[in-house]
Amino acid sequence: MPSVVVFRALAVTLLVLALVLPCSAADVRFEGLEEAARDAIASGEIPGVVVLVGRGDETLHLGAYGSRRLVPAALPMTTDTIFDVASLTKPLATTLAGLVALPLAEPVIFHTS
Repeated sequence: MPSVVVFRALAVTLLVLALVLPCSAADVRFEGLEEAARDAIASGEIPGVVVLVGRGDETLHLGAYGSRRLVPAALPMTTDTIFDVASLTKPLATTLAGLVALPLAEPVIFHTS
């Protein structure tokens, strides 16, 4: 079963492809991403996830998988579930740094203008 690391790598790969390839939603298949999400949920690594892949104003893929709450009773994840962004600061920052090829040894201040 794919781990959360594999799921993240697949999601970042799809994000990069959506940014650089001239394609529309009809041109891209997301079965691998959906399978990775379901496998991560089934293994207990994550309770649920919302996946959004877009390009410009176009939504290439939007899906909600698993649960947004487990206690006291499970509630299904929805595409409009609100997440605490504070818990995503480091993953988003490192993903963005990788996408724009920021040298990790240099202070970010040199790349903000």
